[in-house]
Amino acid sequence: MGGPHLRFLCASDTLKPEPRVEGVEVRLLGPAEFAHLYAQRTGLSNALGEPGPENTDRLVAAAYSDGTLVAAAGASEDAPRLWQIGVDTIAGARQRGLASLVVWQLTARLLRDGIAPYYSTLISNLISQRVAGLVGYWPAWIEMEARPIRR
Repeated sequence: MGGPHLRFLCASDTLKPEPRVEGVEVRLLGPAEFAHLYAQRTGLSNALGEPGPENTDRLVAAAYSDGTLVAAAGASEDAPRLWQIGVDTIAGARQRGLASLVVWQLTARLLRDGIAPYYSTLISNLISQRVAGLVGYWPAWIEMEARPIRR
């Protein structure tokens, strides 16, 4: 079994004001622009999916401080108008509001483009749940998944 995963939704009327983090630049990147990030995927496993033909990653909000990547939120096209957002903050840059910043940027863009964003986290990940709330997401459903037994 996998999960339980808590799924959150956000709408234009629940999106909170844009967070600010001094000294950080956020760039919205399309697939060709974020392809190089797969090389450091070990630190971005929530923001990016596995590379390959089945990959549905479509957009990344990447935060840079002094030219160094410090956080990224990625959107995968799980359905034509329903995209999942995942986020990672690089270990040395945590507790600065970077996760909320990149999730907000990505969420605002998806909503502007008429795409419903949803945010996912394990039910035990209280920090990630807080990020969702700070951006304007609300709990919508809980999901479990079955996985094959490996022998």
